[in-house]
Amino acid sequence: MADIPNRQHYLDFDVQGASWVLRVNGVDLWSRGSTGLYSSSLPINDLVKKGENTVSIVHVPTRKLDPETGAFVLEHHDHFGAEIRLQAIARDGSREEIHLLSVRYEVDGGPLKRLPQPLVGGEFVTETAHLKTEGDLRGTFSPIEDGAILVLGSGQSDRAETLTARFTVDDDLPGDFFWEDKAVPLQDTPEMRAGLRRAYQDFYKLVDQGRGDEILELARPLWARAGATLAGGKSAEDYIGEKDGLRRFSRNPGDGSTLAPLGISDDPLGDSLEFMADHRLVRIRPDPLRWRFPPEQNRNDMRSSLVFFRDAEGSWHLGDIVRN
Repeated sequence: MADIPNRQHYLDFDVQGASWVLRVNGVDLWSRGSTGLYSSSLPINDLVKKGENTVSIVHVPTRKLDPETGAFVLEHHDHFGAEIRLQAIARDGSREEIHLLSVRYEVDGGPLKRLPQPLVGGEFVTETAHLKTEGDLRGTFSPIEDGAILVLGSGQSDRAETLTARFTVDDDLPGDFFWEDKAVPLQDTPEMRAGLRRAYQDFYKLVDQGRGDEILELARPLWARAGATLAGGKSAEDYIGEKDGLRRFSRNPGDGSTLAPLGISDDPLGDSLEFMADHRLVRIRPDPLRWRFPPEQNRNDMRSSLVFFRDAEGSWHLGDIVRN
């Protein structure tokens, strides 16, 4: 594991006029099914590495329903816009920021174009002392040519488009993710789906039986990286809070919720799959691992967003636990 990074990195973003998922280095950071304006700033030290990185937005710009089918129509329109910025905050409070993406479509379905200036005004910044982007826009904008699929939390999927920006970070961050030299590209076959289901079922059994020590070992690479990069060099045990943190992965976490049956369909072919990282990571949507609250609490299910990969020998492993 690398030294403790000198800066915390945040992805600041504003998106409207589309359903979308935002990914860092191919892994889900955040997603949104509604098309209204959404703005946020999220820490990403656990998702970036020293050197070259990517940020991508997989999106379905929609404005209207097909009157005959009732389905959303994929349509470029001037209501769609996206701006993404990368911010680095040092321990002494000093800040650096670069602009990664700032785009919208021309009125009346014209081509995608970069905005002439950031939404907040001023000039685009593409390089600072420790951050750099090439300032170009990489991606294809035809859903037929792109081949991307957006899978939302509900499991609904649609053809989508992908916009990708590349950037470099100069900081004491870890290098490649632990799964990168192990995960093989996945093909959507009945055999693959059956193996993925077993991976979910095996993890569910650990939760159901209260085997927290085994869960810790499965997730150790994830929590060790997060502890080192997000929490000032904490170990996996310290980051997850030892036994208290692992309580979330139990039948009764103590917040009033109770582990629900694993939420997978009767037929593996009915599972809605979301592939990430060039088809080397995969998850089932909606997330099958969930906890339900009693009706009087009036709260949505709590979910744990597990992501898995398969190695060259055919064994399945936990690859990540993403945020939504």
